[in-house]
Amino acid sequence: MSVAFVCKICSATSEEKVVRKCPICFQYVCEQCGYFFGGRLFCNKGCADYFFFGAGDEEDN
Repeated sequence: MSVAFVCKICSATSEEKVVRKCPICFQYVCEQCGYFFGGRLFCNKGCADYFFFGAGDEEDN
């Protein structure tokens, strides 16, 4: 028996569509709902930006 992963956005299972894990938050998304950037699939633009650009400019106080 195989384990089916479920897209967090559309609830499609890995038996219906290709479902991958976001490398930042580890939530599963299908290729149709996910956000492609830099050759990788993320669950949203925020995770993609964090992966490639970090947390942003932080001022030292």
